Amino acid sequence: MLNDEGGSGVPILLLHGLMGSARTWADQVPWLRGYGHVYAVDAAGHGRPTPAELTTEAFVADLAERT
Repeated sequence: MLNDEGGSGVPILLLHGLMGSARTWADQVPWLRGYGHVYAVDAAGHGRPTPAELTTEAFVADLAERT
């Protein structure tokens, strides 16, 4: 899921780590809005169904579909 966190200007895409979620960035989002339009992603398997393949390529393909 791609969460539109607001702001304006250049897009800033926030990606979380293995044990995170889009909420990982909650404390930083207000500050980052001053630098661009902020988007945070919930990766597959983090609040959404887990993909059949757990590879870097599958992660990147999923991200490309969301943005």
